[in-house]
Amino acid sequence: MGKNVFTIKHEYSNIDFSALTDSELTELIKRAMTEFQNRLNNPVFENRREERKVVYSPSARQLTFIENCLSGGYVHASMKDEYKALAKEFSEWFTSKGYPTDLRGSDFERWKRYYQK
Repeated sequence: MGKNVFTIKHEYSNIDFSALTDSELTELIKRAMTEFQNRLNNPVFENRREERKVVYSPSARQLTFIENCLSGGYVHASMKDEYKALAKEFSEWFTSKGYPTDLRGSDFERWKRYYQK
């Protein structure tokens, strides 16, 4: 094959096929078809493990506080603020548990109605 006709990259659309001679183009097609046939004959299956994501959880004291806030009893405004701060700090954990991120508003009311025991 001719020199500097194309560079080997993942972007094969940069190949200038018109610059190839007939024999070079034939050789390129032959190599590509041989590779394609090898791939068809020997399929490769990759079993990739799903990447595990680390989700940080609140401390035992904070978990107790969260559970008490969600238990349905009266919650003071300052406690609602603390709950919201915890929800922001541990947002992935709250999402994984399906907990509301705020004790004010319709999200909490919906959670109480449909998810609370």
